[in-house]
Amino acid sequence: MELIEIKLPKCTVLLTQKELLTLLSSNLDIYKIGIQRGKTTKRYHTQKYREHDKLIDFLNQNMIH
Repeated sequence: MELIEIKLPKCTVLLTQKELLTLLSSNLDIYKIGIQRGKTTKRYHTQKYREHDKLIDFLNQNMIH
């Protein structure tokens, strides 16, 4: 059984996926906010990795020539 770890200021909560979905389904607004936050964070990190890769490529090309 895989557990999802949620770190809070004074404790750590471990829930199964089913338990977490049950909690989130009781308040769909929080669920929607969490999904949007996840999408935004993922897009941000993807963009940062792309920028990093472009910089590395640029530096490698200029060092070779």
